[in-house]
Amino acid sequence: MDPLSLITAALVAGATAAVKSNAEQLLKDAYSGLKSLIKKKWAQADLEVIEREPASKSRQAILKESLQDSTALQDREVLEAALELLRTVEARDPAAVAAGGLRIDEVHALGAMSIDSILATPGGTHIGTLRSGADMKLGTLGGMGETGNP
Repeated sequence: MDPLSLITAALVAGATAAVKSNAEQLLKDAYSGLKSLIKKKWAQADLEVIEREPASKSRQAILKESLQDSTALQDREVLEAALELLRTVEARDPAAVAAGGLRIDEVHALGAMSIDSILATPGGTHIGTLRSGADMKLGTLGGMGETGNP
């Protein structure tokens, strides 16, 4: 995953998880920590836009655009914090991670299966079930519209 997608996915997942009334303090702290770190290194980034509606494609686009030219995209500390936030959310609220990445519910292949690449769009790419009665070779998965379904 490229740095922009990683940071965006982490912020979307963090916002989705942290705004819930029953969110653990650990999630809230990890999300706040990433936001503070980005703000410190890139003051112009509009991070609050995602908190109003984390699942909104237009808000995610605004977030991504505000981070596009950020020096934070090359900052190891920011990237590590984003990855740690994604791991924390995944461990405590897996549904929130689906809001910012790729989710495949089931894969059934009776033959060999090969996926060349996976491109998940911030806001989520959801593919319900992949089925094949023979060998399956796929190019790029993800980034295919509103629901992620081809």
